[in-house]
Amino acid sequence: MTESKREMWFEARGELSPDVGERWRMEQGNLVSKLAREEFPEGTFVGGPPSEAQLQPTRPLFEVRFSVEDMTVRVDVLRPGPSGGWVVTEVKSSTMTSRSSRKRARQDVAFQAYVLSEAGLPLEAAEVMHLNPE
Repeated sequence: MTESKREMWFEARGELSPDVGERWRMEQGNLVSKLAREEFPEGTFVGGPPSEAQLQPTRPLFEVRFSVEDMTVRVDVLRPGPSGGWVVTEVKSSTMTSRSSRKRARQDVAFQAYVLSEAGLPLEAAEVMHLNPE
């Protein structure tokens, strides 16, 4: 989205446009997502709720959204597990050196796993992927 289109989107929604710091974090998030997709080149970008066909565990899915009741998650990577189910992967750009960042990452992936299981998705594992800061 170009800068002016992004500004109009925020104005139309009645929200304030993101400040420089928020925009930087959004750009970093997009870069992290792109790098994570490179780890699974056979994957498919979904960018929203998955179709029934995509829910067959045959290839990794990226940016998949699931909603159950009032809970919504966006899964960075959802990939087929070895036993026919799914592995949910939360991607972090941080090296997770602090105790609080490790705890937050575990909470993020645990919540995603909970929502996915409530949605009826057969999960085999949940993990956090740390990108190499170099």
